Amino acid sequence: GLINNIRINDRLFLTPEFLALAPRGVKDVPVLTTGNPNLDELLVDPSSTDRKLTYIDIPVLLRYNLTERFKISAGPQLSFLTGATDIYYSEPIDGTVLQTEIDIKEKISSFDLGGVLDISYLFSKPHGGKGMVIYLRYNLGFMDMVKENTGDPYRNSAIQFGAAFPFIEKPGGE
Repeated sequence: GLINNIRINDRLFLTPEFLALAPRGVKDVPVLTTGNPNLDELLVDPSSTDRKLTYIDIPVLLRYNLTERFKISAGPQLSFLTGATDIYYSEPIDGTVLQTEIDIKEKISSFDLGGVLDISYLFSKPHGGKGMVIYLRYNLGFMDMVKENTGDPYRNSAIQFGAAFPFIEKPGGE
């Protein structure tokens, strides 16, 4: 993704991000039927399926530098759905497991508004504006992700662990 740090003062930064590859998923969720009665009767466990969702995330965080190396961030996040697939498992012949993937994008909300909490650590001191940052992030969606849901809302939530490698030097070699 792309991240920019806009200095407000020595410790406070506005950090807009663009994360083009933001996968999410869950195992053993209630089945949205395939719509094919011949396939539905073959499902190994009709009470659950696996779901893969992909998003483009755009968080805008306010980052506070606790120390030179530890930072905390929080802010809103807008997510745009780019793909949604349910994965079904069936056993049409004893001992043969068939995996079927069904696109369910039309049943999932096309965007989500959520919030992000983040803690990061500058793992290696930057040299010429370059270094390595490791982070732990939690994001929670505020909207029901299933369209036309009449029951309890299904909300996105994710815990992420990652690393960032800045590659652009500060102007003037600072």
